[in-house]
Amino acid sequence: MAQVATIVNENQRITQLTVTTVGLTLPGRYRYEIYGQNSAVNLNPTNAAVVGLCRIGWLDLNSSTIYYDVPNITINDDIIYNGNP
Repeated sequence: MAQVATIVNENQRITQLTVTTVGLTLPGRYRYEIYGQNSAVNLNPTNAAVVGLCRIGWLDLNSSTIYYDVPNITINDDIIYNGNP
């Protein structure tokens, strides 16, 4: 189900948005794709207004609870070895 989300709050670190769950079976787990675009009404991901794919993820819906996903990010340790133990 394609839709244009309503931005509720946005800053450099987070964007909060509202989407409709009309047409979805609750509870459920849904895959989502977020596209950046230069249109407030376009629902076609192949339209010229689309700048690119920004995010893909899973959304677990259960009634009207607010959910978000935390990305699993692995950052390798910085190891500096100069040959002198």
